Amino acid sequence: MMTDFLADFYDEAESPLDAYEGYLLTTETLFKRSAWDRMVMEHQGRFAKYRIEFHYLPDDERIVAKCYSEMMLDVEYEALAAPLILKINRGLSYGHFDMTVAGHPVFKHALNLRGVDERVAVEEMEIFRDQAVAAFDQRYPALSVMRNHMKRLADAGFVLEMDDFLPAVNDNPHEGGAQNLTLALMDVKGEG
Repeated sequence: MMTDFLADFYDEAESPLDAYEGYLLTTETLFKRSAWDRMVMEHQGRFAKYRIEFHYLPDDERIVAKCYSEMMLDVEYEALAAPLILKINRGLSYGHFDMTVAGHPVFKHALNLRGVDERVAVEEMEIFRDQAVAAFDQRYPALSVMRNHMKRLADAGFVLEMDDFLPAVNDNPHEGGAQNLTLALMDVKGEG
């Protein structure tokens, strides 16, 4: 629990989000600064409009970004989604995917500020945002295929064996990754 003294200190402290907020005010970007250490914005990706939440954690000296879309995976079938999310996470070089309590896949990653004496440059925040959107955009087709087939797969008693379609999950979706995943699911179930 934060003491009144620390709360006053943080209320008056400069946040690394300040400069980015100033920049966003000059653009048509939809955003909201809910507190000195939090900001939410929307950004259009290739497959969806994403909501990105930035949370500055001064004690950890980092900014955490959470990126998610309107896509929802039925939490009833979360056990089917878990192996896909695990495989996606294994293929990432930064950040990780998780699911919210409501069933939204969410990509989380952090910008380390340790040892940085100055404000975070707007360009750094733009790169940070773009990394989150790109990571989600690249995996959106695989997550979408999973969402579209979850009930059918669960009803058929399907257990996801990731080795059956490992190459498709982290493929570039613009080069047939989602199509490969769909075909792999069909092959595994003997439909192909």
